[in-house]
Amino acid sequence: MNYQFGAFFLDTINFRLLNVGKAVAIEPQVFDLLIYLIEHRERLVSRQEIFNNIWAGREVCDTSLSNNIKSARKVLGDDGRSQQVIKTIHGRGYQFIAEIQTATQVFHHDNQPERKFKLRYQIALSFLMALLVLIFIILNVGGKAPNDFRPSLAVLPLTNIIPAANSDYFGFALADQIIGDFAYLKNLTVRPSSSIRHYAGQVYNVISVGKDLNVDYVLSGNYIHQDQKIRVNLELIDVRTNTLLWRLNQFEVTFSNTFKLQDIVAKEVVNSLKIEFSEQELKLF
Repeated sequence: MNYQFGAFFLDTINFRLLNVGKAVAIEPQVFDLLIYLIEHRERLVSRQEIFNNIWAGREVCDTSLSNNIKSARKVLGDDGRSQQVIKTIHGRGYQFIAEIQTATQVFHHDNQPERKFKLRYQIALSFLMALLVLIFIILNVGGKAPNDFRPSLAVLPLTNIIPAANSDYFGFALADQIIGDFAYLKNLTVRPSSSIRHYAGQVYNVISVGKDLNVDYVLSGNYIHQDQKIRVNLELIDVRTNTLLWRLNQFEVTFSNTFKLQDIVAKEVVNSLKIEFSEQELKLF
């Protein structure tokens, strides 16, 4: 669901906040807080409820919440005195009070660099999805897995090495797309996007995250968006043995041979897998 209020447009699909069609820099946790307040705008949201849902019950001080509220107001042109968007009910909590309209389309604006970046993102995603099918070869080396074993995988948001407002969303968006595609494969359990979303923009230890999510394997990485190019690094880690199973280094998106290479890799990988595919799954490749 997307939301429009005043000159602002909250794009929950691509995790962007637009002001008159232009992207606004906003921290991931502040973005999550804003979404939560909007989704529960019909009532007061207590501070404890926010702690439980935004910080997932982790112990944080009141100052952290106050700072995030202050940051949310700042990006929306609001402040603690006027409280035209986010109202404070002292001693109790907060409520989003600006008039909301649900929307299905983002603002149309002429932003050629952003469109080029999104096109490169789609190309990168297509190629990376083909390469990531290789994970199945690694997970099934030595023959078909026993019937009582179904490998589990967590795909973490990629880290933006050079943070920028117009490309920070790429890390979670890519992970979300990968999760969505692998979710159709019956012989692999993939953790949902909701369980990995709060790792976006955070510093984390892969092994600790893998154990927290109770998975066998973790796919993580980073990327650089520079001069309209995307350079990606990926690693597949066996959480149980702390072993690096597969790595993709410095893959840079180009327009010349991405689709051709994607087609070749996808077909070869599908033919090499040691598990059975349904007809519907085969159509994915």
